[in-house]
Amino acid sequence: MKSNSIVILSAIVCLLPSAAALAQQKVPGESWRHTVSIEAAGFSMPARTTEMCAPVGKAEEAMSRQQGPSECAVSNMKQAGNKVSYDFRCTGKSAMDGHFESERNGDTMRGTMTGNAEGTSMKMKFEATRLPKACEALDYSNYKPPVVAAAPLMDTCQAIGEKIDPNSLPSVGSALLGQYPSADGKSITGCKQHAAFQKYCSAVQTPAGYASLESQQWTFRDQKATPNENEQARMMRAPLTESIRACGLGTDAAAGLALQKRMVDAAKKDGKWGFLLYYAAAQEYPVMKETAKKECSGRSFTNAANKQYAGLCANYGAALARDDRPGVLEAAGCSQEREDATRGICVGAKSTGSGSMAKVGGASGTAASAAGTADPALTPASAEEAAEEAAKKTAAEKGNNALDKGKKALKGLFGR
Repeated sequence: MKSNSIVILSAIVCLLPSAAALAQQKVPGESWRHTVSIEAAGFSMPARTTEMCAPVGKAEEAMSRQQGPSECAVSNMKQAGNKVSYDFRCTGKSAMDGHFESERNGDTMRGTMTGNAEGTSMKMKFEATRLPKACEALDYSNYKPPVVAAAPLMDTCQAIGEKIDPNSLPSVGSALLGQYPSADGKSITGCKQHAAFQKYCSAVQTPAGYASLESQQWTFRDQKATPNENEQARMMRAPLTESIRACGLGTDAAAGLALQKRMVDAAKKDGKWGFLLYYAAAQEYPVMKETAKKECSGRSFTNAANKQYAGLCANYGAALARDDRPGVLEAAGCSQEREDATRGICVGAKSTGSGSMAKVGGASGTAASAAGTADPALTPASAEEAAEEAAKKTAAEKGNNALDKGKKALKGLFGR
């Protein structure tokens, strides 16, 4: 029987040739049962068992019959007795790279595949057993294993960089600090020197990015460092501090205060009123009160002739006009629990901030805000919950994406 390396190729759908090129004549066959399971990022796909019919003595070729684009390449192929192993690299929509090992003992085959897709690791296990029953199968006598040109490694740093979003900065930052194969496949490297990391650092230095990082850091403020904690783990536990350090903005508490001041100045320039109240209420409230009295109009002081102040008037005009500081801070999502006089965060808060419609790091508020339309940015009243939920959602999506790719990669083992 031919080398079982062909069997292993069936684990990666993109290695397989077009079924149209294979003969369609029916020949005597043998039945095989396959069981496959996948785990990735804390998620698992229940084991799935299917059967297929292969020409007698040609199970390997039959298992490689499924259709798929030629976007994968194998390397470092090794065979010793009944064991085969190789590395693989796929590009395109199912981009991933990893390692495959398989062993055949008579009428049984088993193996494992470990892979990495967009920074998420996955592991697949499979077993195949020949069944004692005959069947009719397609003739694979003209089958030839695919010849695939070597493909370059995908740019993992670039792929992660494309996912940068203010609300997911902590998880993205942690992924960027990982180690990945270089684009030429000659070394293992990180992303700190990549343009994607510079893009990340730019996002850190925005009111929205700062708010996302600071909120998660506050949420996990009581979480202690673990023994041998690496840079990625520190990024998830203290994302603001670690981002400031990794981006070369400083290494002490003064660096954090300096970035906060810069973000306050940027928020003042862009009219991000929620951010100003949340992170600089002590000095900004008196100024905003006078601005509201001057710029906000109407019976409830929610209208503004100048669009620059539309968000200010719509969200805080009424409370500012009557000098209701607790009400203003509640609308900005402040709470006594979050007060920090040293950093000027929500100083003077008297409520829990529940029901807030103001936004910490989002848009300044335009005519849409003046009309009562909620701004789509982060709600400060639930900023800490939102950060934790965003991190969970990102992890779940990465796990699901990896499982989806694993399912596609194992299509050949599932049969038609």
